[in-house]
Formats: sequence, structure tokens, C-alpha cells
Amino acid sequence: MAHLKVKSSWASVALMVTGLLLSCAPASSTSKRNTAPPPLGRSPTVPEVPQTVIESFTPGSWALRKEVADSMDGQVGDLFGKRVALSGDWAVIASPDFGLNTSMCQGCRSSQGKVSLFHHDSQTGWNLNDSLEGMLGQGLGSNVFLSGDLFLVGLRESNLIRRYSVQDIQLNGLSAANFQEINSPDTALYPAFGGAMEASSSHLVIASLNALHLYTYPGSELIRSFSSELSNSTGLGFALYKNEILVGDNHRVRCYQSADHFQNSSHELSSTTLGFDVGSQFGNMLAASESYLAISASERVHVFKRAGICQWSFVQTLSALHSLSGAQFGSWLSMTESLIAVGSLGDPHPGNSILNFLPPLLPEDFFAEAEPRPFGSVTVYTLKDQAWIPTAYINSPAALGGPQKFGRGISLSANRMLVGTEINASLGAAYFFELLK
Repeated sequence: MAHLKVKSSWASVALMVTGLLLSCAPASSTSKRNTAPPPLGRSPTVPEVPQTVIESFTPGSWALRKEVADSMDGQVGDLFGKRVALSGDWAVIASPDFGLNTSMCQGCRSSQGKVSLFHHDSQTGWNLNDSLEGMLGQGLGSNVFLSGDLFLVGLRESNLIRRYSVQDIQLNGLSAANFQEINSPDTALYPAFGGAMEASSSHLVIASLNALHLYTYPGSELIRSFSSELSNSTGLGFALYKNEILVGDNHRVRCYQSADHFQNSSHELSSTTLGFDVGSQFGNMLAASESYLAISASERVHVFKRAGICQWSFVQTLSALHSLSGAQFGSWLSMTESLIAVGSLGDPHPGNSILNFLPPLLPEDFFAEAEPRPFGSVTVYTLKDQAWIPTAYINSPAALGGPQKFGRGISLSANRMLVGTEINASLGAAYFFELLK
């Protein structure tokens, strides 16, 4: 299988930007797609893409436009790129461990944190616009969210969220821009407030360790807190769409709506009712667009189509493009109306290359090694005739040894994608991609 190698140096990535294109070769199938939910107690049928769709589909290619290395912010080992966000011509890359200090007390960590704001210029591409360092003990950049004029940044050690206006930042700079602080309503000692956050045109939701907090937007008044059995401390099992919020709790996804003041679940998607494997962490990660909903569940991503207010019908199940277990397919999701990007943090296929769609097979005993190497990857699916077709498989372009966890953060916006990488639990990088037609 043909693929383009990336030379063993960070600098070579920038030199080869114009040549790093991913061909989008579709899979083949002659089966008809089944859009009906499976009967109770049976495994769901995985719809396949009709051959007629494949033959008429030319989705384009992804190109690497810019790589930003860990040392860009002047400090190595600060988790640069662990959290990323992209919206239009603006992007933000967080370094939550910037200024890390472990000597303040035995066994504790305290950091300043830092966020770096990038802007896209039609002539020069992506460039650093501004950056902001937190104070020691703030942990600025524990998470970031960017949509239109709204920029949210978490301060994990201060247990609050800062809300900025992108327009204000553009006029006055990050350090001088006005911001509103949203304090955690959680009474826990370390609530991890801001572990995840999202906004719609009318609401804002912020996750903490054991709850989701729903606010009005733009007013930022607390409406209610959802106590949920979140599968991890970052609390990523939720999605917002207009006046609806979807909440996942490992075996079901419940939908609440503003008409009921978000008090009672009006509909739920249950892994048991749908026939999915019980205990599959169904709802661990969600992503929603105007018409579609993606739900991760143990090496699978189930896609649903909107059928009404808080109503969804099963469309398709996505899975890794190889048969190896432990790839953590679905560990991160980002979605637009026509694209789904799926992260696989545990994908063992080495970096150092951009592959042509399908990864090569690895020896059967690869996972038998004492220290498996999670290089990570991102698989991109494109919507065509109501079927989601895998059109790109991307693993880390960085020629670095050891675990890389490419896809630690993924953000899609129109025909652009920003991917963060965590290297050896301390170093990091971020990559700007563009879909070329």
C-alpha cells in the first residue's frame, strides 16, 4: 500500500506541508443500508455503504497545513496541545501544565497554565495571534471551547471558567480583554469544574467531576445541575443542540429539553433496548450536528439521525479500519453536518508517516509487549447519501519515539481540522489540517 513517509525530524514536517496529502479511498460493499433500529436483544446490523454511492463519491484529500511544536510556548513538558478548539479562522491550543510546580506540597501539582490563540490569514495561513499565561495555582487552559465570538477557558485549580469575546480579544489582546468568570457550584474539594464545556445559541453546559451544570446563554445563569454517573473525571458524555441537552451515563443517553425546563428526560437511547453490548460504555463521548448524533461505545461509534425533538433513529455503526483490539476507537469525537472525526488514542500503528487510507497490519503479538505503544490516530468519515463513508486515516506526522496519543484533542470546523497530540505524558504538539476539494 502506498504511503508518504515523513522524515525523522520535526522541521521536515513543515518542509513537506504541500506534499502531505491523504488520498480518500472508499471501502467497497454491495449490501443495502439498514436504517431501522435493531430488535430488542439482538446485536445491531452494521449498515454498509451501497456500491453506487462509492462509485459516485469523490470527497477530496486532507492536507497538513501547519505543525506547532511543544517548544513554541517556551517550555517543554507542559501538555501543549492536550486541549484544542477550532472555529472558522480562529483556533486555540492549551498548555495546562505550563509553569508546573510539584514542590509546593508532597504529592500535589500546581501550574500556571497557558492558552495560545491562532488566526488564519488567506495569504500566510495559521499564525500565532496572542497568548496568555495564568498565575501559579490557576491551571489556565485545563479545557477550551471556541464557537463564533464565544471563547471559554477553564482554570482547573481555581474551579472557574472564563468567558471571553473573540472580537474583544482581537481589539484589545488576551491580557487586556474583558472576561466574565463562572464559578463552580460544586461543593466537592476538587470538582474538576470545566473538564468539558459546550455552548449552543441559547445554553451553556459545563461539566465537573460528578455533574453537568446547565446555564443560560448569553446570560450565564445556572438553570440546573445534572447529577450523572459520568464514566470519567472529564465528563465528556454530553452534547448540546439548540434547546436540547443529551447526557450519557455508560449505558444510555437521555435527552432533556427547554420546554420542560430541562427537569425530566423526554426520551432516551438505551444500549439494552437498541441491542448494543451491555457494559459497552455507551454514551461515554457524544457529538452532535444539526441532523446527526454520534455516540461512542467501546471501540464503536453509533450514528443516529434526528427524527424530531429529542427523537433519534439509528443509522450506522462505525468501527476501526483494522481488527486490532485496544485501539480505543471513539476516545474522542468531533462532528460537523458532513464530517465525523474519530480519535483512537490506543491505536498501535507507528507515526512517522501519513498513510493512504488503510493502516498496515501489525504482528499478532504486538499487544503482548510489556509496554504497548499507543501512537494514536484519527479516522475521518464523510456523509454521502445518508451514509457515512470512511475517507481518511491519519496518524501522527511527528517522527518521535514512544507513545504519542495523536488525537488527544480533535476539533472540526467547516473544511478544517485541528488535532492535538500528547507525547510521553508531558510533551505535546498540534496539527492544522485542511480538506482540499
